[in-house]
Parts: sequence; C-alpha cells; structure tokens
Amino acid sequence: MAGMFGGMQIDPVLDARATLSKWLVAINNPDEAVRQIQGQPSGTFICFRMPDGNYSICYSFEARPQFVRLVRSEAGIAVMGSMMAFPKLADLIASLCTSQDPNLPCNLLPPTPLQLTKEQEKEMKKQQKEMEKKQKSADKDKKKTAPGSQWGVSDVVQWIEAIDLKDYCGTFK
Repeated sequence: MAGMFGGMQIDPVLDARATLSKWLVAINNPDEAVRQIQGQPSGTFICFRMPDGNYSICYSFEARPQFVRLVRSEAGIAVMGSMMAFPKLADLIASLCTSQDPNLPCNLLPPTPLQLTKEQEKEMKKQQKEMEKKQKSADKDKKKTAPGSQWGVSDVVQWIEAIDLKDYCGTFK
C-alpha cells in the first residue's frame, strides 16, 4: 500500500498507519499545504513529501501556517534539530501529538479516529498476513541453518521445486 500512496515509491519510514491516515497527504507543494492549514486551530497539521523526497509537517499555530522539516538518519526519522528519531513516520507523529517537542511551539492535534473502508481493512489485513508469512518464513530459514538442524524431505522437495529441477530429479524415482 505504501507504494501506491499518491504515486510515492515504497519508503521504509511509511507503514499502513501513515498511508491510510488523514494527516499524510499526497501533495508536494508547500503552497497547497498552507492553503489547507490556513485558519485552522493551533496544532492542526498535515504531513507531506517535498519534491526532494523528504517530509515536512505544515501545522497551524495561532491560526497561521508553520512548517517543520523532517530529516532521516540511520535511527529513522526526526524533526529537524531534534535528537529523538523514530523508525516510522507514524511513530514520530504519535509522539508529536502526545508530548511537546522543543522545536514546535505547540503539540500537534491528534487526528480524529480513522474510519477505514472495507477495501482499506482488507488491504491492511492482507499486509499483516504477508508480514506474518515473511516472518514465519524467516524464522523457518533460521531453523534450517541453525547448527545441528536437519532438512526434512519436504524441505528438499520445496527447494528442488524452487530451483526448477523437478523434471530432472523425477527421472530418479
């Protein structure tokens, strides 16, 4: 889903919480962000991706739009000038909604609870199942390569099928 949001490419700081949120908007123009935030109560915000690929938050403070730039590091994503980085954009936003950041004059207002459409719910469940499947596969692979572990017949058959040697090996039956 992250890859489909507003034509954005897959971004490691995005997850379904961000891509399905009301606060992450598919604009890359600060003027449009100002138009959306102008006159809103303090703390109202949107987050958007700038043309250079970095994210920015446009928020209202005393009915005037303000901007704060987000920066990436090995630890994740953070407000420019902050030492606190988060692995996902949604985690950073949640923190900015619940605690005062010294780089912002106000807390961000938590968005209203997200009402997912049935299609969005299905997509989220599909993503969760895919992640669980990948995790199980990774766990299974770890067990296979652990010292002293043995490959079962089904593991060998799956491996042979995966490398497309089944026709060749079928002649040995």
